[in-house]
Amino acid sequence: NSGQFLELLPESGLLDIDGERIAYMSKDISTGILQIAPNSRGLHGTQERGHAAGTSVWLVDSRGFTVLTNDVEASDSIFPVEDSSGFSARPLLLLGDELIHTPLRARDGALAMPVRRPLPDEASSSSDGGEGLLRGRFGTLPAAHIVGTPVYSMPHRFEDRWIENSDSPAGAWAEFSFDEPNAYWRGLQWGVEIPDSSIRLHVQARAGEAEWGEIPEDTPGLIEVEERPGPDGLIPLGLHSDRLDLRFSFDWGVGAFDPVDFLSTGWLEMPVLKEVVLDYFAESRVERREEIRE
Repeated sequence: NSGQFLELLPESGLLDIDGERIAYMSKDISTGILQIAPNSRGLHGTQERGHAAGTSVWLVDSRGFTVLTNDVEASDSIFPVEDSSGFSARPLLLLGDELIHTPLRARDGALAMPVRRPLPDEASSSSDGGEGLLRGRFGTLPAAHIVGTPVYSMPHRFEDRWIENSDSPAGAWAEFSFDEPNAYWRGLQWGVEIPDSSIRLHVQARAGEAEWGEIPEDTPGLIEVEERPGPDGLIPLGLHSDRLDLRFSFDWGVGAFDPVDFLSTGWLEMPVLKEVVLDYFAESRVERREEIRE
């Protein structure tokens, strides 16, 4: 009977009923009724429709699934869930139309992520710091989610860890450093393979004592390098220092992921940084000296 069938199901889960994906948030064994989670009909690009008595109901158990046990805001970093045991250590999660990374676990089993920390001179400011750093991944937008919202794992090859104006280890970048006393860093060029128009390359250059987490427009010695090459093919830098640091980061923007019909493939594509060329002027240096007497 239905009660015996429901005993075999988890407290919340994902069902396939005649080709329609439906998420439920609770079950009542005594009545044989499943409580459908908010906005959880026609998931994963399927169509919401009616179903006749006797239609087969299948449990979709190929991915981690749970529901929120409390409301979360668009900037929250902790996601209280019914059960996190079915998820990998670093899952990519879909909540509504938003993708998030949760590489951390709270003591109560809640899924979590690192938060933005204020810069030292802004430690007393409540306007900077505290928000989750890995919200709105792969071009989705951070949003508030209510209790009962389905939380399920999405397959992924790599993580979207571009974080604007942040030096947090939660981010990802390729960094190159060059030391030349009293050098003039004239220009830069690079070769990159970008397989989808939703993917963008961010390049920052730092000279002097600037901090990576600061805003380039307000920080001397820290610039966001725009791909606007001059007549010689170089992208101008115009920096003068003993050391230059470069950071290259990829960002998956709007259109990389389609949470409605699941037709976009940008979030599954991998960009490649193939080469970096730096042009600079500096004093000649003797790397090795050998004196021979006969």
